[in-house]
Amino acid sequence: MTDKAAVIHTGENSPEYVAWRLFLEVAKAEGKILNSAPNRDNPATREWLLTTFGECITTVRHGYYTPVK
Repeated sequence: MTDKAAVIHTGENSPEYVAWRLFLEVAKAEGKILNSAPNRDNPATREWLLTTFGECITTVRHGYYTPVK
């Protein structure tokens, strides 16, 4: 039996899905390479990936993002 609280819904209108789509658009706009191909000019680092997705999910859930100084 599965725990119902552990089920993650990723429908097209979920905050996670909207944040993911926003993240992909930001990556495209910034020219980030999201695959692991070597010798690319603008690879996405782990820090960039986590920070940028965090910004996207915060923006989607709360309507704004305030950077940490």
